[in-house]
Amino acid sequence: MLKFQFDEQTYELPSGIIDSLVTAARQQADRGHLEVLPSAAMMELPEVVGVGEIIGLVVAAVVLLVALGSLVAAGLPLLVALTGVIVGVGGTFALSSVFEIHSLTAMLALMLGLTVGIDYALFIVNRQWRFILDDGLSAREAAARAIGTAGSTVVIALAGLLVVGITLLSTMALAAAATIAIAVLLALTLLPAALGLVKEDICSTRARNRARDHVGSPKGRGTRWGSGVARRGGPAFLATCLVTLALAVPAVDRELGLPCGASYHPDTAQRQNRQNYQEVNRAFGPGCNGPLMVVARSMDPGHPLAPQILAAVARDLKATKGTDSVSLAALNSTGSTAVFGRVPQDGPNDEGTKQLATAVRAKSRDMSAAHGVTLGITGGRGARQGRGVVATRLAGPDPARPRRRG
Repeated sequence: MLKFQFDEQTYELPSGIIDSLVTAARQQADRGHLEVLPSAAMMELPEVVGVGEIIGLVVAAVVLLVALGSLVAAGLPLLVALTGVIVGVGGTFALSSVFEIHSLTAMLALMLGLTVGIDYALFIVNRQWRFILDDGLSAREAAARAIGTAGSTVVIALAGLLVVGITLLSTMALAAAATIAIAVLLALTLLPAALGLVKEDICSTRARNRARDHVGSPKGRGTRWGSGVARRGGPAFLATCLVTLALAVPAVDRELGLPCGASYHPDTAQRQNRQNYQEVNRAFGPGCNGPLMVVARSMDPGHPLAPQILAAVARDLKATKGTDSVSLAALNSTGSTAVFGRVPQDGPNDEGTKQLATAVRAKSRDMSAAHGVTLGITGGRGARQGRGVVATRLAGPDPARPRRRG
């Protein structure tokens, strides 16, 4: 297994660098009849706007057109949402010259901005539509009532990510929240102005004729259902709570964790990431797929860490239950900071690895006092540390044991 360290974070590398490295590794490996299996860290980040986003917009447009039956009514929510996304995401990119912003930040702002923008604008358009058809109001009066009863959208949930104190999550939360706020403001300003321009044309002739034909007819199934639930509020509330709790029972045993190679399906584009994970797991143990990093820093930055202190720290780390191996991975130029690579006995998302990290944090204060160092522990996942991992094996149908690795 070959590991190498980039001089920058993976997402900061120029486009094409990762693909070029994988291609170069494959060219060399082919000479020795080896197969190269890149890890998840060796994947290029997707573009902010790709084929998936374009297909999503087309599907949304078709659904709106079928549901509303009017090209104008279907187009206004898309217009408002796209305008909000352009302003929000464009502002995010503009601020990237001042603040460090991950490309995933713009992607999150794009997705949530489109979702909320279309949903909020559609709610207003649909309300105005119903006021015109059902109550016979003018387009101007219907638009005013629709805006007045539209409710509000909150961004508190996204802003709550600021509590974590992680810069990446904070920038993602702020960018997404700002884009959503812009989409809502546009729905309350740009959308009414657009509705004033189209006036009664918001409703198609077919919709008007259908509404006229149903005047005085019995209430629809949805109206009857809603009225029945409202008359039996207590039983309906109790039944809803019981059903919700029953559906939530599986969540009691859920296990949270970051995605790893084991999460990828063999039929997806990340197939080789899964093969890499399985190969490393089989040859070196599951802990090699999720090594931990322990940083030891001298309490006196002017004095380097003595070899006996480094040995003592490594010995104490190795003695912690659940540790497979500990090695000195790096030492800075002054010798005051050391990085230890620590391989757990269990996989990245196993409970044993979680307990191991907790145990190290629990004993870090005693170790710091004993050795005169400050300790910190974090994950060593390649995607976060800028580390590339390439596993090689003999090409062919899953050999029993690889004979050579690069």
